[in-house]
Amino acid sequence: MKLGLVAIFVFAVAGLPSQAEAGSRAAVGFYCQSDNNKPAKPKTPSSRKSIPPTGSTTPVAPAKPAAAPKPVPTEPVPVAPSVSPPASPMTAKSSPASSAKGKTTLDADMLVLESLGIRFRPISGAILTKPVTGAMPIYTVDDSSDPARYHLQIQTLVSGLSEPNPQAQVNEYLESMRKKNQKFTVLLNEPWIHPKADGHILFTQTDLGEGVVAVQGWLILQTGPFEFVVVNTLTSREDFLAIRSALEDSFHTIELDDLQKLAAKRVDRLRSGNDLLQAMTPEKMKALCGGEPRLFRVWQAVDGGQEKEIGYYRVTVLAGTLSDASGENPLKTSENPTGLLVLVQGRTIIDPATGRFSDMEARFWSAWNHESEAWTSRVTERGGTLKEKSIAQTGLRSPRATGNPRQVLTVINANAQSRTRDEKEWTVPSGIYLSQAELLVLGELLPRDEKQAALNFAFYAFDPRSMSMPQRAESWTRAADGQWMLVTQPGIDESAEVTWHDANGRRIRRSEPGGFMTEICLPRQLQQIWTGKGLQIR
Repeated sequence: MKLGLVAIFVFAVAGLPSQAEAGSRAAVGFYCQSDNNKPAKPKTPSSRKSIPPTGSTTPVAPAKPAAAPKPVPTEPVPVAPSVSPPASPMTAKSSPASSAKGKTTLDADMLVLESLGIRFRPISGAILTKPVTGAMPIYTVDDSSDPARYHLQIQTLVSGLSEPNPQAQVNEYLESMRKKNQKFTVLLNEPWIHPKADGHILFTQTDLGEGVVAVQGWLILQTGPFEFVVVNTLTSREDFLAIRSALEDSFHTIELDDLQKLAAKRVDRLRSGNDLLQAMTPEKMKALCGGEPRLFRVWQAVDGGQEKEIGYYRVTVLAGTLSDASGENPLKTSENPTGLLVLVQGRTIIDPATGRFSDMEARFWSAWNHESEAWTSRVTERGGTLKEKSIAQTGLRSPRATGNPRQVLTVINANAQSRTRDEKEWTVPSGIYLSQAELLVLGELLPRDEKQAALNFAFYAFDPRSMSMPQRAESWTRAADGQWMLVTQPGIDESAEVTWHDANGRRIRRSEPGGFMTEICLPRQLQQIWTGKGLQIR
């Protein structure tokens, strides 16, 4: 059964939005609401995909990973500045979903959705994605089998009933379906026992014709007077009979967090981020300038223990002026301040067979006092049999001024071939925002006291991949061999990226979801590896 063909129909029957219609839903007896308030909200929502955060990482020196399973393919853009290899949706564990005896098993680790205040153990091999839904997070968990056996959607709901409870929500839904003459059969309708919340579970069966019988389930847990968490299930009748026990086992592992405590934790992380930002003095930033360029190789671990070349990039840190990054010469010297300038040049492999590459040139600038920034970047596809294509991005954040107390970041994307120009703006949160240039040298700006405990902090930063300004959660820890480890969640509920730094805070290696690796190397080492694989370095 192809679940995608019936998902919209069945979710519409349930009164819940599918991914395709999340922006134009019409819920029955309730509406959806999110607690995910972001002070820096883009004009258009983020489409970035996410996977469950990794478990705790033991601070040890990096070692080359074993072969990783192939992720779902995405367009690789690993060498763009602060645009690391995209986090691809992939299985939560590489272990099979069924044991030798054929019984469906659960993942050993909890899947944590911090923005919803929920965590649980999904069926092994689950794939988690965050669809485009604006401010309302609706998380989708799919089976990794082909064809998929089930499809879950997890979201918060706010009831429109005068005296809401889980059973009342289910009764309201069933009554509305009967009034619409919807034909369905109730398979299960009973209270759900949870140690911290009232709950109810419902499974219904709908004959879609042509031998297709769909089963939909609702698990509703009340988290407040009018608030609920809902797990909506879509599967076929045949698959439901096979995985029902595993689904219910998974539901029994659900833990609900106190959203007020989670909010307080986020505030504490942002306060720590503010303290660290204040400690990033002009003197510290100036001390980073003038060193030798650093070359990084980007590759991906694939089946068979092979290393697939993705690209490379070179980073140079200098002191420079605003015009060095923007390309514009202001009329007054006072309008051309000096600051941190980071130059990035790189190449990404598009098609090694035809020699198609993507070359990137970028300049990132940040004022010594963090109050303004600018950047320009250009990516050009060339080689092979196709025509050359070029896209450019410009970012500008001006300092505060009289009559302009709020800072605004303006980002412009331009396509030379289509002659299009897309401009977006974000309000920048004061004291908890990090520029693109500062992100590239973050490890060198953080404290490195051997006796200090792990630092947990957060801040906002622009993400060119998703064209959004998410809150990044960071953990800075000293490793056993004197190196430093930075564990980064690029956004709430997203998978962690782990970066290792040397004793001076310089980046030496990074591991990302999908088996993507970035590591510092010498030019002759890169030349030897690429030449051996028939690849060309510019």
